[in-house]
Amino acid sequence: MDPCHIPLKPNQRLGVLEAIFKAGGPDPFSDHKMIYILRTTRDAGKVKVPVNLHAAEQNQNQDTLLQSGDIVVLPKKYWSY
Repeated sequence: MDPCHIPLKPNQRLGVLEAIFKAGGPDPFSDHKMIYILRTTRDAGKVKVPVNLHAAEQNQNQDTLLQSGDIVVLPKKYWSY
């Protein structure tokens, strides 16, 4: 998945799963177990919010809703031999 910007309209609800697919979906090398959101907070600055993509796929009520300014990170799997 290449980086992209998805604008949110006021009061628009967008979950991580939907955002990933709007951005073209995960590629075969994405590590689905290590997805997280970088979220800016007033108190702690940037925080990592882990995302359980498997749970979101099974039940949309488990999908994490995005906030304005959130960055969804899909790390790559690296294989070593």
